[in-house]
Amino acid sequence: MPAHRLGIPNVGARIKELREHRGWSASELGKRSGITRGTIAKIEVGIRIDMKLSQALALTRALGITVEQLVGEVDIDLAEANEAAADLGAG
Repeated sequence: MPAHRLGIPNVGARIKELREHRGWSASELGKRSGITRGTIAKIEVGIRIDMKLSQALALTRALGITVEQLVGEVDIDLAEANEAAADLGAG
């Protein structure tokens, strides 16, 4: 069965903004999400705009946001996202 993939334009910019807001490197986000630093870097710069659903979920959990916030359907409150990430032991 093929993996579900999401094509999400501009998601890389959102991920990078949240990662940098926390003071995390791509490697740190990788450790927290289980996704390689290289894959995160490709997503952030737009080389890779599609990702597995499991990767999107891992990133949202690590960053303390929802999928809706990741894809831009809902605004991101950075303070709220930081609290959520901290509550999950990721902050």
